[in-house]
Amino acid sequence: MKLFSFILFVLLIINSNLFGVESKPDWSIVIYAAIDEEDLDHHAGDIMRNIENLPLPQNVELFFQSDDITSKSVTRYIKRGDKFLEKKKLSEHNSASTRSLRNFMNWVKENATGANLLLNVATHSWGWKGIIQDYTIPGKIGQDAMMRLNKFAKVVQESRLKIDILMLDCCVLGNAEPIEEFKSLAPYLFVSERETPYGGFPIHTLFNSLKIKNLEKE
Repeated sequence: MKLFSFILFVLLIINSNLFGVESKPDWSIVIYAAIDEEDLDHHAGDIMRNIENLPLPQNVELFFQSDDITSKSVTRYIKRGDKFLEKKKLSEHNSASTRSLRNFMNWVKENATGANLLLNVATHSWGWKGIIQDYTIPGKIGQDAMMRLNKFAKVVQESRLKIDILMLDCCVLGNAEPIEEFKSLAPYLFVSERETPYGGFPIHTLFNSLKIKNLEKE
């Protein structure tokens, strides 16, 4: 009986290793889309809302949160391959508040398993004046908010999330003041010195590139 139990135990372990345990993804792609403004939503809203329908390589996991005007709520989900591990609607909030960003970063920190991580922030920015502008703030009709650069950097640092690439898909952040604030957040910064298109960088085009194993950073 003991021998039978031992054999059964070994078989269960082998079976779980072969079929039941997924390998860790090579990449965690993290998108914080604060596009709660008419022009941004008009040009980038459908692109962001359609990302959940795009096929992901099996070695990529996606952490996504979008605050837009059309949805009148905040969409958040985790997707690995073709499966949603979590998907929910959050109440409308101020995406430019440190509280909202901290909540998002902590959620990613608790769940991300990729060997490498790319954080993409898609939003309005005004160079040294600030980043992440929100035009629809609950209880404050007609007001907007923007996060200071040093507050953004502080929240990201305090999350202790290991970021390999920081992609700031917003205007005029490739200048001295923003880079000084962000230089310690990741080894690689993706920023623009000039205004960027309202539609943003087509980040979905990266997914196929990330199928490549041991992708070298150049």
